[in-house]
Order: sequence, then structure tokens, then C-alpha cells
Amino acid sequence: MECSTRGKHKRCFPYEAHTACDKNGYVLEAVVTPGNVHDSVAFDDIYDKLILSFPEVETVMADAAYKTPHICKKVFQDGRVPSTAYKRPMTMTGGHPWWAYVYDEYYDCVIFLEY
Repeated sequence: MECSTRGKHKRCFPYEAHTACDKNGYVLEAVVTPGNVHDSVAFDDIYDKLILSFPEVETVMADAAYKTPHICKKVFQDGRVPSTAYKRPMTMTGGHPWWAYVYDEYYDCVIFLEY
């Protein structure tokens, strides 16, 4: 998001262009969203357009903002491999440690081991 100040008034251009590129950096698909839309929310739209246009895609590389259970599950279910940046665990202070959770395939949910 780009903002500039002119005099006493602040002028903003609150939008983001989410792009899907190939390994050479060429833009294959683009989606423009309001600036307050998180990257992970915009993923479905751009991913669906990309896969429709380029079904041969095997690996989906993305930054840490796209490292969510929903996104990883969607990419895996499509038979592709997600490759994302490392992201520190975001556990609450005093909460359960991240390694104490496991995926329950039967119920298709994440559970805490003690329960």
C-alpha cells in the first residue's frame, strides 16, 4: 500500500496487486484487492485462475503470509507441492506449545494431544 502526504492531507492508494509468476519472474496471473485484504484471503482467487490457465503447475512457492492450513491443504489436495518460507510458531503466551497439536485425518481437524 502506498501513501503520500501532501500538506495536511494524507493521500493513500489502498490496493494490492497479488501476482503469480513463473520461475523466470514473468507474471502469469494477477488479482487486485483492497489494501486491507490479507494475502492469504486473496490466495483462492489467484490460485484458481492460475491452475485453470496453467494446469501443469507442480510446485506452488509463496511467502510466509500464505502459510496457512487452508492453503496448504488446498494445494496438497490438488496434487501439487506447496513451498513456503519459514514462519515462527504463533502460539499464545501461556497457551499450548505448537508441537502438541496433531492432525486427525479421520475427523479432518487439528487436535491437542492431551484431549
